[in-house]
Amino acid sequence: MIAAAPHAFTARAAASAAALVVLAACSGDRPTGPAIDPPPVVAGCAAASLGVGESIMLAQGQNCIDLRTPGSSYMLGVINTGRASGSVAPFELVGRLAGAVSGSVAPAPATNAVTIAAEPWVTARAAAPATVADEAKLRRLRTHERVLDVTRNLQRAIRNRTQASATPLSGGPSFNDVAAAPASALNTVGDTATLRIPDINATNACNSYFDVKTRVVYATAHAILVEDVKAPLAGRMDSVFRSIGDEFEQTMWPVLTTYFGDPLRMDARLDANGKLIMLFSPTVNDKFNDIAGFVIGCDFFTRAQGVPSSNEGEVFYAMVPTSETVGTGNETIRGWRRTMRSTIIHEAKHITSYAARIATNAEPEESWLEEGTARHSEEIYARSVNGATWKGNATYAALACEVRPLEAGCTDRPYVMFKHYDGLYDYLGANGGKSPLGKVGTDDYTFYSSAWSLVRWAADLAASEPAFFLALTGGPRTGISNLESAAARPWAEMVGDWTMALALDDYTGLATARPQRVASWNMRDVFRGMNADFREYYPRAQPWPSQTVQFGAFTVQGTSLRGGSGSVVQLAGTWPGSQIVELQLPGGGVPSTTLRLVATRVQ
Repeated sequence: MIAAAPHAFTARAAASAAALVVLAACSGDRPTGPAIDPPPVVAGCAAASLGVGESIMLAQGQNCIDLRTPGSSYMLGVINTGRASGSVAPFELVGRLAGAVSGSVAPAPATNAVTIAAEPWVTARAAAPATVADEAKLRRLRTHERVLDVTRNLQRAIRNRTQASATPLSGGPSFNDVAAAPASALNTVGDTATLRIPDINATNACNSYFDVKTRVVYATAHAILVEDVKAPLAGRMDSVFRSIGDEFEQTMWPVLTTYFGDPLRMDARLDANGKLIMLFSPTVNDKFNDIAGFVIGCDFFTRAQGVPSSNEGEVFYAMVPTSETVGTGNETIRGWRRTMRSTIIHEAKHITSYAARIATNAEPEESWLEEGTARHSEEIYARSVNGATWKGNATYAALACEVRPLEAGCTDRPYVMFKHYDGLYDYLGANGGKSPLGKVGTDDYTFYSSAWSLVRWAADLAASEPAFFLALTGGPRTGISNLESAAARPWAEMVGDWTMALALDDYTGLATARPQRVASWNMRDVFRGMNADFREYYPRAQPWPSQTVQFGAFTVQGTSLRGGSGSVVQLAGTWPGSQIVELQLPGGGVPSTTLRLVATRVQ
């Protein structure tokens, strides 16, 4: 919001007040005693007298703050409001006393200078030889990315074709006028049919496929679970499939329909069976680079439309366990079940959003937001077992069982939230060098977690969590515009508050006037728990940067701040008088117009 500054400006400074975005009203935390005239306002700087927990963010074109409250310390944030991960902006924060003339102060001494860069453990982790587990994880993510791209490209092609013909997909004759859908023979336990698994490694996955003979193992009101008859444990896992089917029906289906929409919205135009098909086959194990499961847009169109791999229905494809031994690896039944349940809800959310946008001929959602919200379907499902609640400030206790699969009381806990925080840990350690808006390198998938975090922060401010996610899923907006609409907040404000929330969530003794915390999670406690359990892999109890500069002359320099991200530094020490903080290019000059300076008083 645009508002007047906390205290009266001089006439010279009043003109700049119109460009100052004040993100908090004044609180009662003010010095007491005889009134003292404040020093003159520095020309071109926005004067800020903040109470503890109050914040300001400078508007575009404003690059100087005059901090005027004695006995205080601040968290300073530089944010990049660019709307793509490829938006990169260098910056320099220069501190000086109010009496010093801009540009006349000698460079700050090395003891009061900070260079913003990725934390050492991030650099070391990137340089270290990849483990077998690391390689498997990357293969899964690369494959998942490719499948999502295939679906989005197909959606666009069909959308363009539909726009040209002026025939909406949601109306007109059924897709199945030519022949029955391939899965139409699958109705009751024991039924068999040959289905196709798209070859997602092929140049065109919708044209290439593997035929597999399947048998119905279990059916619920909204799902049919089918097993490849050539699966290593075929016929010996029926009870496991039944338990998964029941959990899908009783827990996952309500999450999907309450928060994201109807996964079967296109069903009448497809196989018209009123059910989502889950196909479990060793073909997924053997052919697709360690991926646990996937869905693909090919199935939303018919073979008669030129999509030969299609099963003409809502289909989820998944790997199978291969061993009946007791263990926690995905090859064992227990380990497979541990990871498969979150995979099902994640992929079913994709089906839901694809159906909504194809039915309305809307543009497909941008990858970062599609994946971020799919992670939310996992989070909301996980609440059924981990005790977390919306805005309940959940601690590490909600995650602890996920990494203790052999401990009593944890043996059937699905693996869900730990991977969210694993990626967020690396995002924070990159110190603004990564983005929630997508990849910044070949194998950078931290945006799955940072996009989840950004959207979680926004969802915690909504009046209704289900209404918030339903608005995001249905379209027609995409990406940042979609998030701005659902959150009813401008992008720059969201980036500023979320960046400060990452640094200040559950900060001891601090209640921020702005929404600079994540109400659903105590992130400080979660990261402490990760550090305690896996100190070698998570070497810091708090992954966000801990740099501090002292009042007076200082410099803070960053070279690669990414769109949608921010860097923070704490300003503390002995109060010297009115403190100037200027945002500029490294070495001087006007910074990028996408950069903004944020300050929150923490003491």
